[in-house]
Amino acid sequence: MTRLRIYAFTCSLLALLAVHTAQAQGKPVPAQAPKEEKAPVFGGIAVGTDLVGFAMKGMGLKFANMEVYGRLNFLEKYYPIVELGIGDCTREGGENSNKFSTTAPYYRVGMDYNFNKKVNGNRFFGGLRYGFTSYKFDFKNPDFTDPVYGVNAPLNFKDLKAIANEVIGDRFDHAFIYNTESAGEKEIAAVVEKNGMRTVAIPFRSTAENLAKMFYGDLKPRIPGLAAVKVW
Repeated sequence: MTRLRIYAFTCSLLALLAVHTAQAQGKPVPAQAPKEEKAPVFGGIAVGTDLVGFAMKGMGLKFANMEVYGRLNFLEKYYPIVELGIGDCTREGGENSNKFSTTAPYYRVGMDYNFNKKVNGNRFFGGLRYGFTSYKFDFKNPDFTDPVYGVNAPLNFKDLKAIANEVIGDRFDHAFIYNTESAGEKEIAAVVEKNGMRTVAIPFRSTAENLAKMFYGDLKPRIPGLAAVKVW
């Protein structure tokens, strides 16, 4: 009887252990949360170019922008960028047969920001730029025919600017223009002159129409091809 009881007890114990093990194996294992991928401090350098601009230039179009850029990647968030380019433009014909051409380099520096919070290779950019350019242009045109005297007069912009400054700019620039027929304006002019500022006296109201007429009369003897003067 003793052996039978020990055997029965041992069998019962083994059965309980088997049931507990089977229950433990049947429980679902909790899934581990995926580790969030961290972006490296420096993610590399990207360089690129605007192929459309080079294609436009290659096709001989009269307007083209050719550009290259370099961009750094920090933390997949911050992208300092430098853009270098050159603009080319030529215009001929039109209503006066003029020809205008220019080639102008330009530069831009700025920062792009990636608004996508996940590090998964997808990027949604927003950014700011500071740009600078400097240019010169060539201008060619046929001689102007004076509508009154019927003579041809070549147009030289360097001479034209010098004449305009001499006749108009040096005299009227930063000056108080007043009508000598107006007592009130004369009193104001006296105060202005007393404070060391320049004045110009004219015998009529200083409206845009009257000034344009006066400027035309002053410039016409110096520029035979002059057709009109606009003041605004």
